[in-house]
Amino acid sequence: KRSEKRAIYANLLAEGVLVVKNEWTEKHPELSIDNLHCYVIARSMASREHLLHIFNWGYHYYRLTPKGLDWIKEQFGITDKVIPKTYKIARRATKDRGDRDGGRGGDRDDRRRGGRGRRRGTC
Repeated sequence: KRSEKRAIYANLLAEGVLVVKNEWTEKHPELSIDNLHCYVIARSMASREHLLHIFNWGYHYYRLTPKGLDWIKEQFGITDKVIPKTYKIARRATKDRGDRDGGRGGDRDDRRRGGRGRRRGTC
C-alpha cells in the first residue's frame, strides 16, 4: 500500500495529472495499480485540496494544485527544481508571416463586410 502511494505521488510529480477510469476491477495502465486504489488515494488528496477533481464520461480527472505540489515535494524531500509537465510552458516556434497585413491578406481586403443589414433611406 505504501509503495502504491509513492508510485502515485511520483507520477503526479512528473505528470501533474492523474486519470482514473471508473472501472474498479481493472488496473491503471501506467502504474499497474488497481483503479480503486488510485481513486481512493486521489480522492483523499482532493479532499485536502491537493488535487482538483473533474468527472466526465466514466473517467476521474485529477490535476495537481500548487498546494499539492508543495506537499508532494515535502513528502519526497525534494527541492524546487522538479516541475511537473503541466506546469512547464510549451514554447512553440513562431512562423514567419511574410508581408501580410495583420493576418488579413489576399484579394478580400476591399470587399464590404456583413450581410444586407438594415436598408437606410427606403420605406
